[in-house]
Order: sequence, then structure tokens, then C-alpha cells
Amino acid sequence: MALLLLSRGHRGLDRRRHMFDGGAAAGGILLGAVCAVMIMMYKHAAGDLPLPNVSFAPPPPGALLAQLRTSIVQRHTLAGNSGKSVVQAVTAAAAAAADAIDRLMDVSSLPHLFLSYGNAVYFEFVQNWAASMERIGATHVIAAFDDAMLALCTQEGLPCVSAQFATTNDFRSDFVAFRAMGAIKVRLALMILERHPQLPLLVVSDSDTVWLRQPWAYFEQRPAADFFISTDCLSHQTEEDWQPAHENESCGHVPGNAGLTFNTGLFAVRNRPASRSFLHAWATMLTNSEQQRDSDRTKRRIDDQLALNLLLDVVLVSALGPSEPRVGLMFNNALRVQALPVALFPGGHVAFVQRTPWKLGVEPIAIHLTWQRWSRAGKVARLREFGLWHIDPPEYYGSAAPLHARSGSSSSGINAGGALQAPVNLKVLTYHNDVLAFVKRVAAQRYEGGRMPLLYMHWLGMSYQLAAFRDALAAATMLGRAVVLPKLWCWCDFDEVPDSGILETCRINAGDYELPFQCPLDFLLPIATLDNLRLKKQIDYRLAGFLELPQLPPAVRNSRSVLNIAPRQPPGPHPVAQATMGHAATVWTGISQASLVAAALPLAETAVLELRGEVPGLIGSFANPLAAAAFDQMFDRVLVETFWCCFTWGDEDEEYRTLPYAVPQPFALAEAERCPWQAPVLQVPAWCDKAEASPAAAPSPPQHKREEGAISPITPALPFFPDRRCVEEVQLPPLASCRHYINLTNGLEAVPRLQALGLDYSYLRLPSTRCEQQQFEALVNDLDGDLLMRLALGQCCLVYDFGSRNKKRGAPRAIWYGLEFVRYALRRLWLGERSPAHLRGHSVAHTFEEHVAAFSTATQKKIRYYARYIPPGGLDRLHLYGVYAATQRDGDKLFYAALLRQCKGSGTSAALQQQQQQQQQALQPPLEGTTTQQQVQQALAASTAQVAQLGQLRCEALLHGDTHAAVETLLGMRIFLGGLKQTEFEDWVSRTGYVVGGQLPTVGL
Repeated sequence: MALLLLSRGHRGLDRRRHMFDGGAAAGGILLGAVCAVMIMMYKHAAGDLPLPNVSFAPPPPGALLAQLRTSIVQRHTLAGNSGKSVVQAVTAAAAAAADAIDRLMDVSSLPHLFLSYGNAVYFEFVQNWAASMERIGATHVIAAFDDAMLALCTQEGLPCVSAQFATTNDFRSDFVAFRAMGAIKVRLALMILERHPQLPLLVVSDSDTVWLRQPWAYFEQRPAADFFISTDCLSHQTEEDWQPAHENESCGHVPGNAGLTFNTGLFAVRNRPASRSFLHAWATMLTNSEQQRDSDRTKRRIDDQLALNLLLDVVLVSALGPSEPRVGLMFNNALRVQALPVALFPGGHVAFVQRTPWKLGVEPIAIHLTWQRWSRAGKVARLREFGLWHIDPPEYYGSAAPLHARSGSSSSGINAGGALQAPVNLKVLTYHNDVLAFVKRVAAQRYEGGRMPLLYMHWLGMSYQLAAFRDALAAATMLGRAVVLPKLWCWCDFDEVPDSGILETCRINAGDYELPFQCPLDFLLPIATLDNLRLKKQIDYRLAGFLELPQLPPAVRNSRSVLNIAPRQPPGPHPVAQATMGHAATVWTGISQASLVAAALPLAETAVLELRGEVPGLIGSFANPLAAAAFDQMFDRVLVETFWCCFTWGDEDEEYRTLPYAVPQPFALAEAERCPWQAPVLQVPAWCDKAEASPAAAPSPPQHKREEGAISPITPALPFFPDRRCVEEVQLPPLASCRHYINLTNGLEAVPRLQALGLDYSYLRLPSTRCEQQQFEALVNDLDGDLLMRLALGQCCLVYDFGSRNKKRGAPRAIWYGLEFVRYALRRLWLGERSPAHLRGHSVAHTFEEHVAAFSTATQKKIRYYARYIPPGGLDRLHLYGVYAATQRDGDKLFYAALLRQCKGSGTSAALQQQQQQQQQALQPPLEGTTTQQQVQQALAASTAQVAQLGQLRCEALLHGDTHAAVETLLGMRIFLGGLKQTEFEDWVSRTGYVVGGQLPTVGL
């Protein structure tokens, strides 16, 4: 993209005077410009840089290119900076930039200043950022990290200053360079504020942010804050509620929660002593060689974002006061911090997937392109789809271009002499997307009541939309038009980590969105591949929303006709143009290229043709078999990465198991072998485990319903995923002999059941967020002394919890993740054993070992204290197990509080329980009539009724008999013994032979 931008002139925007600092680059500007051109040409030729249709010269010889690359690397890397230390190099680069800013503008007279940065690799985003600055009328400056960036800036007239330190490469792949970039960014911000105490506010944002409107009112209305910072929070509702212990790991910045969620891609600093002191500490941390890695067990490298989160330490935050509940005292209570709300300053997921701001009826102030797919190409595509990519040339929209404009110019369309070229002859083909109706229809045909699993719906809908795009693209190719995609719909989100809730709910549970949802194009197609094909002029396409963009000229926007798709060829399909009512023509399913061209010929001068009807299966054949084969070969490149991800992850599974979408038949297939397109049937992938039921709970044979000649399974929901119980006989003491622990908060639902049975219990706190954020040392430190003592004595301890993410099976993360780690850590510290550990079928023993080895001396001493009480014969097994079920009450704090008040006491006997309830009711005001109280009374009554129905003799027999049967019959829950290795599970499958069709099971819970 940088090469294209080198040839562009001004964008026609009203600019102030634009200069760049040439002091540091006077001798290297020409070399930088030439090098930028050659390097970007090389990247383009290698297919790494998607660009619009522009003609390029061939790349330079490899030796010359390498020499030019080496020249920049040697001159501007930190390691080669004349022997300077990192501190000196960072300080020098920031000081040079600050000096240049002072020469560029009178900073002290400004009410606010915006700062961004980048090198030549990121110039397209820098340019788009600058365009958004112009649109909101903000004074801005850009720190350029290399000569090539300065060359591009001077070509485009951007206000860049030299802060040279890096290479022309993507420095995100070089941690030392990336860390130094963060240090220069922070140090430069500090220098600007120190040099100009009259400057009230400095706003710093990454180049992949885009500003939609002015933020002044927002900042001015919050005078108490010293420092504003964006977050990676995925939930506007969680921020709106602003509650402690909300258990949304993405929003750990809310006081009373834990998590490193601040994002340094956008922050604003008031020019106050507290702010400057914090920036100084931040920059110092980034230049301290002894602080390159975090001291905690994760051993992560400390970049600018992790450094900020560690310094602010949100766990210790306290609100400023009742009048400012959202301003937190951080950094040793010295800095007043305000988190920027995601409704106004969203990241990529909140903005482009959940689309939260627009659902709330507000326009965001700025968007930071986080949570992206397909890297830079994906970011550009999302901005284009929302009309926020401001640097496409007028020709992209079919507008007139200047007669003497450089190739790819993004100017307004008027050249120096005011002359215009003739309008670009842009012709497009778009199509109606009726995927919602299609999926609903097929679901009703294949599943009783239309209750098709969400993942099946998603796979079916995406397969349909993929087939529609393929045929629309073929039709556009035949008609010599660009294809404009419609809005896409998804039933499942994407996430590489399955335990975010994806496998259970098809949503990232931290978000605020319903299914199905409108999704960006990158959910279906590989954007980088499409852009490379467009660059090679093999296809031409525009994104959804293109026809509604304000840049589209009226000559294109208002010239529309319809191609109606009939299910079969009608008589007389080609109307005469004069007799065409409403400018329409008729095409049909399975149409040939010759017939399509003939049908559309009367509408050839129309700028926009729209296909209406079922698009998959529209194209039957190409006129030329070689053209069909070439199209198939081209589309095969698109199909390489059309799938849903991910089912698995972990140390022993680097494949990130995926589910490919159904692929339409090739056009070059012999006519005798081709079949009309029909709704595909989901098949279990070859890698997928075929069983997930124990012999005692074997499912009934799948039913089948015939639909359009296809057999579609209707399989009942399976009762549970097998755990170690499937392959290992563990003798548990009777339920009456076990110790019972309620995991707060959801575990409280087990209290009425335990009390009805007269079982004693205690409370403990194993937050799932500890597992999600890998705060394992804190997890172990949270363990109660009573639990540790009884485990050391060899007693059986059951931890009760209820899960909300897996609605069917109720497997809480604290049970299948937290207890697995606790068992490993205790055996390691007590017995010196490195025992097996598995999460979702994958070995995590190596990861667990790293965390335990990183425990502080104090933590190890605390845990090892209890080892002295282990019986002389040792422990054959650590009897710590989870008891779980599903809940629908997750987050219902009123219910749990009322339940606990009603169930106060240990439940040693029914008579004592009744006495305690009577005493409590006499002391507390009545709550009868409230919905919460009614729900509590129903829960208590249900537990009592269940025991009464079984009878005392039956209950006593179960309490002193088989523990699994007692838990399932008396409590309606299940015991989780521990993680199961995938190969063990597969062996169990082969022995039992249980195969379940039409399902996508997952190993473990």
C-alpha cells in the first residue's frame, strides 16, 4: 500500500500548513523514498501486500533489495545505534521528535493535541488515521519511525516528525523493537507535556484507530480524571452495571474485579503532575532491561500494554468517591483513572461484530481495530464496510478522477487546472441474501420444531452464503462487472480458544449480542486472498454496504435494475428493453453463460444489477471449458480458508481443529457428474470423536427424516461428556462420609439439597476468572485451611458448583479447570509427583508444572505446611472431586442472597433446620410476595419433596451406598473425577463401540 500512496497527491481536504521534520533525515530522505518503493514492490510481488488495481514495475534484483534493506536496518535499529543504551536511544528518538513538533506548531497555544506513530509498513493506517483527524478538525502530529515513512509523509503532506529507531519491517514481530516503540511513544508524550505545561490534554492513539466525531465534550465533562484509557472489555452492559465480582473476565477494570484489560492503543492524558509522574514510571519500566518479563508465573514479555496494566494494578483500585464512581484511584492511589466506555470507544468486536454503539443509537467517538481476523487486510475490509476507510481513490467508487492525477490518487477529483476525467465506467452486480429464510426452512425440515443446533445452523448458513458468493462472482465475471456482497449473517462467533463459551453457546460469553447476528465478510472469506486476486485482476469485488456509502456518485447509486431468478427456465426469458416493466429481466437456476449474457443485455448500461432469488446454483455452465477450469482454480484459492474455528487447542494439539464449510461443485465438472445445488448435510469431521455416552446412558438410535432426497439425522441431546470415570474405577466413600464444600456463588444452589439430606457443608471461593486469567498462584492461595487439612488426611472432599456456559451439561470452569490444577499442585508440593493433568482431552501437565515452579516461596511454604499431616502410608489418591449441574440463575445475586438467608445453618438435621428457619423468620421482615422469595421457596420445597418422594429408607441406602448413584439420584448432579486424555477416551470408544451420528462431540467436559 505504501507504494500506491507514494504516487498520491493531497486528498483535497482543507489542511493547515503541513511540514515534516527533515533535520534528522536530510541526508537519507531520497534513499528512504527509493527504499520504500522497492520494498513495497517486493512485498506486492510476493503477495504479502494487497493493493487496488495499479500497474507496477518489476521488483529490483534480490541482492540490491537486500542491500537497501540492510542499509536501513543498520542505521536505525536500536542495536546499531552507535553503541547507545536502550534508554539513550529511546530518549534521543523522543527528544528529536519533540524538537521537530516544536518547529512544526505552537503546541502551547493548543487546547489539545493528537499523536500517532508508525513506520512505512503501517503507513496506510497512518494516512487513514490522519484523514479521520481532518474530518473531526483535530490538530495532530505523527511520529515516523523510519526514513521510508518520512518519504511517504512528505509525498502525502502529512504532519510527520522523525522518531527514528526501527526498521522498515513489521516491528511487531521483533519484541525488542516493539517494546522500544512503546517506550518512545510514552517518552514522547511525557516530553510534550513537560515542555508545554499550557497544553491541557494530549490524546495518543494507534494508527489503526479511526475517529468518527469530536471527543472534546466527553473529556471536558469529566474533569476529575487525570488519565483516560481504553479497554478490551466486550460488554457495554457490564460497564453499565459497574458491579464488583461480575465474573466477566474481559471487563476486569471495573473495581472489585481482576484482569489486565486496559488497552494502550488509545489513551488521553491531562497535563497534571500525577499524569506526568505515571508516564515517567511507565517509560522507565519499558527501558529497564530487568523488567522485560513479568515476575509472575506466566513469564510474559512486558510490552507497553502489559507494563501499564502492571503499574495500574486494577485489583487494588478504589473509586474516587460517590460523585465520581467511575474514576478509580490507581498507581498507589496517586492517579485518577477513567476507563473509556466501550459504547463510545469500542474495539473491533464491540464495533464490528456486536455493533453495540449503533444498537444503542449512538455514534462511537473512536474505534480501535482490535479483535480482528486476517491482520491488516481484515482491518481495511471492516473499515471499508462501515465507510471508515477514507483513502480509497475516487475510481474505487466510480467517481471522476483528475486528468493529470497520479495513479491511485485519493484526491477530490479536481486537478490543478480544475479539469475532470470522464466518469469511471463502474458496473456492479449485487444480490439479495435470503439466508435467514433458507436456514429456518431447512431447520424445520430436518429437526422437530426447527430446533437445529446452533453450530449446524451456522455451518448451513455459511455454506449457503459461500455458494451464493461463488455463483454471484461467476455471474459478475461473465457480465464484466464487480460483485458487491450483501450483508452476511452468522449463528456462531469465532474464537481460537473454545472455553470462551463458543462450543456451548456459539457466543463469546463476555459479549452483549444475540444470535444470529450480522457479521463482517472476514467471517466467511479470506480477505487477503480476495485482495490479492483483485490485485491480479482475476476478480473485482466490493464489500457489503458499498452501495450506501456517501462517496458513491449518483450516476451509480441511482442506476439500478433487477435480475429475477426463476427456479427453472421460463418461456421467452428475454424481454424487449422497451417493454421491461421496472427495468428487470429474468434468469433461472442452472443458466448457461450465453443465456445469462443474453438475458442481461437489455440492462447492459445499468450501473447496478441486483439478483433476487436463490443465488446458489444459479450458474450452470461457462461458454468455454477452459474458462470454467480457470475460474475453479481461482476459487480454490478462496476455499483454502473457508471454515469455522476452533474446536480444540492446547499443548498437544496445534492443529486448531476446524469445520470446513460445504463447497459447491466445480464448474469444470463433467455435466453427467454435476447435480443441482441443494442444501448440504453436515457430516461429522474425520478427526472428531464419535462417542460421548457411557454404556449406562447410551442414546437411542438416531431418527431420520427424508428431505429433498437427503437423509438428515435427528439425534437427541447427550446427557454428559465422559470424564475419567469412563476408564478408571475410583472407589469413593459414601456420600454421608464425604466433606462437602459450596463454591461461591453458584454453588449455593446445592445448599437446599444438602440440608434436606442433613449433610454438613462449608464454603470456599474458587473464582473461574482465576483460571481464565491463569492466576493459579492466587487460586491456590484462596484455598481454605479446612479443605487442605482434610485432603492431606486422605478424606474425600466434594466441591459443588453450577455452570452457566454449558446449558445442557452445566460444567463450570472452576470444576474441570480449577480443581484439575489444584490436584496437580498439591500432589507436586506434597508428594513431589508430576502427575497427569488434562483439560478437554489435552495434556497440560507441562503448563501446570511451569506455574507451580513459579510459585513464590511464601505460597509453597503455606501449601507444604499441610504435608506433615499426610498419613504414614502416604496418599494413593487425592480425593478432591467436583459435583456439578447446569444453572439458569448465573448472576442472579438477589436470589442467591435470599437463598442463603433462608438456608442459614449447617443442616445437621431436619428438626434443627426447621428451628433455625423459624428463628430467622422471627428476626427478619417478611419477603413473601416478591418474585425472588417465591423462587427461593420453590427451590426449598423441591428439595424437600424430592427427599420425601424417595422415602427415608431409600435415601439412607443411597447416602451410605454408591456415591455416583447418590449424587445423581438425591442431588440431581454429577461427579467429575478429573480430566481424561484423548487417547484414553478413544480406547474407551473402541471398547464400547458407541457411535453417535450427526453430533460434534468434544472430549472431556
